[in-house]
Amino acid sequence: AKSVSEILPGSVFLLPTWPLGTAPTNQGLVRTVVLESETLWAVVHDIVLSLYDHGIKQIAVINNHGSTDGTSAWPTSNTVVKTAIRQLNYETSGLTAIWVQPFTVGRHALENLFPKKQTDEIELSLLLHLSPGVVKQGADNQMVINPSEQIDNELLTAKGKLAFDVIVRSTVEYI
Repeated sequence: AKSVSEILPGSVFLLPTWPLGTAPTNQGLVRTVVLESETLWAVVHDIVLSLYDHGIKQIAVINNHGSTDGTSAWPTSNTVVKTAIRQLNYETSGLTAIWVQPFTVGRHALENLFPKKQTDEIELSLLLHLSPGVVKQGADNQMVINPSEQIDNELLTAKGKLAFDVIVRSTVEYI
């Protein structure tokens, strides 16, 4: 989101990233907060209306990374946020709010980099590029994606940089 905000024209107000979602399967993950659907709806609603009341009439909500299999019209996960944004647009005169999933809007370019369309490989490559210290390496500098496949660390890191650039560019174009 920060990289996207730095490229968008005009004045951009960037809120901090929220590690929030509604998937109970994420309950045990580090730094992840799981909310009830109604709570997340209310949080999105209140924040967007607060920004609107401060004169911010164009709002882009970048919500999770999405999927290379989906479209921007159909959410691949966390449908609560997409639905909340639609409802806010309907109810609030003069508001233009959009919902973006970066993997989804950059799916065609990502498919060229990752022909197998493995979200795990895309996520790992991005982590290696953005936060290399978070990823643990196996023997011989190999990264394990799944038990039957090992991928070279340097190659995956380079693909992560390319993927990040594609995702940022595609998100800016979408907005």
